[in-house]
Amino acid sequence: MGRGIILLAILQTLLVASTCNNLTTLNSTPTVQLKHYSDVLANRSSNPNLVYHIVPHTHDDAGWLKTFDEYYYGLKSDNFNIECVKCILNETYSILSSGKHRVFSYVEMSFFEKWYSNLTHERQQGVKDFVKNKQLFFPNAGWVMNDEACAYYEDIIEQFTLGHRFVYQEFNFTPSVGWSVDPFGHSSTHAHLLAQMGMNLAFFDRIHYSDQRKRRAENNTEFYWMPYEDFPEWGLVGRNNLLFYGGLSAEVGYQFKTISWASFDKKTNSPAQALYWLNDQADYYATDQVFFHIGSDFTFSKKGTELYEDIEKFVVEVNAVVENSTGVAILSAPDVYAEQWYLDYARYPNLRLTIKKDDFFPYADAQDGANYWTGYFSSRPTLKRKISESSWFLQTARKMAFGGGLVQALGQKAATLKAFWELSDRAINKLERALAIAQHHDAVTGTAKKHVNLDYIKMLNDGQKEAWEIMKLAGDSALASRLKPSAVSELKKLVSNAPSKNSEANRTLLKYFTCKDNTSSIECPFLTDTLSEISNTSLLLQIYNPGPNKYAAHRVKVPHSDIEGKFFFSDDFQLIFTRLRSSSRVIFQFCSCFPS
Repeated sequence: MGRGIILLAILQTLLVASTCNNLTTLNSTPTVQLKHYSDVLANRSSNPNLVYHIVPHTHDDAGWLKTFDEYYYGLKSDNFNIECVKCILNETYSILSSGKHRVFSYVEMSFFEKWYSNLTHERQQGVKDFVKNKQLFFPNAGWVMNDEACAYYEDIIEQFTLGHRFVYQEFNFTPSVGWSVDPFGHSSTHAHLLAQMGMNLAFFDRIHYSDQRKRRAENNTEFYWMPYEDFPEWGLVGRNNLLFYGGLSAEVGYQFKTISWASFDKKTNSPAQALYWLNDQADYYATDQVFFHIGSDFTFSKKGTELYEDIEKFVVEVNAVVENSTGVAILSAPDVYAEQWYLDYARYPNLRLTIKKDDFFPYADAQDGANYWTGYFSSRPTLKRKISESSWFLQTARKMAFGGGLVQALGQKAATLKAFWELSDRAINKLERALAIAQHHDAVTGTAKKHVNLDYIKMLNDGQKEAWEIMKLAGDSALASRLKPSAVSELKKLVSNAPSKNSEANRTLLKYFTCKDNTSSIECPFLTDTLSEISNTSLLLQIYNPGPNKYAAHRVKVPHSDIEGKFFFSDDFQLIFTRLRSSSRVIFQFCSCFPS
């Protein structure tokens, strides 16, 4: 029986993988003829009616109930519950290839870059054509859709940098809108960062239910978000989506079979009621632009082409309603909405927005009473600590890698320098990506399953391990540049003769270690144990401060009373030569920074 269950699970996994791989060969033929949104909007200046932006999209969690790779490859899926990012992107390629009027929005660059890098050159060019033809958009374009409460601002910038750099280098695409439809509350600091990144409008969903009701009653769902009065230019327009993320509620009057959460009956779909609902939304927002986003977690994983065709039918049916003399429905994207929003804003000089300065915390929903989402502020402290530690590790590794490479460049070692840069790029990129994924709103928050959190920690540990090797090489490079060749040779002999439990001493001039959160050497077991063991050997201790100060004062207590000391000064750091007993010695090297 047990073997039968295992075989069944394997067959289901193979079936999902086979379906995913075959998606790239599908040919989706549009069932209706539509124009590209740009053609529809070209003459709008002479007919400024409402524009209904129908936005097909998906949000793909970089880990939650499954790990990042499980979601990407569609593992642990079955025929009824497919969550496969690779399948979504393959299906999207087929959809966009079959009609130049078709538009799609994708957010998480961690998944997209993984998929794109494995495409053939021909298909990569096809993706570039989609972006050039304004069919494919990247709202937000971060590595993930990050949390806004627990994530450190520097790490948020890091994950956006990865995503924005990728879409710009590959597609010459510059993100213009923020897109945070799933995080549990929203931060004014995050809005401030988006504005400084050049984004001019932020879409978000989850805010306190009473706040949303109040804003809806006061027609105040779009506003100017200005976190800091001293920097009014670093603000942007905030837009709260009234339709709850992932839900196509009954009030819309129209459902789509593949994403309907309730029993689906096509006969109950009413384009007239949907039009009424769209017009009703217009009353709550500032301009003539009406936004209706269709998609949620891993939408388009299953029967994506069928869903897109249903969305096209919806657009056609809304435009065909006899009573529709007020506007036009188009297949659109958040970026298109923002562009048209600002054109409307310029068209109506008397339009005024309210100003918001603070956060949307805490988040509370109105389902089954007021549920406050605050536990994630402190849950999974081990993971939160590992993310914080990895952030420090990344910044330190970058500085040391740059310093080590600079030392080699000054020494005119071109071949060595090239090899060092290639090695450091690979190592640092791995840690960058692991840390960026950890900013996901189900990662740093601790809301993912236990095995998923362990996978995050493993990715961070693997990244730290490779970055640590670069830091050791950089430290050796900086040290060797300060010493005479004869001193380096003597040091190598001393280190090679020192007791070591592994081969690390044979690969680097020094044995490297870190002391975390220590106020004295006694609290660092590695240092204390090493000092207690050296009776007939030598120890060179190099301390690096990754901070911005060029010089720093350090106080070190050596646990022995028989001490002789001398101070040696050399440009950017000082050496202390200390004699312990009569046959051993300790050298402390204090390095505030690498040479500039």
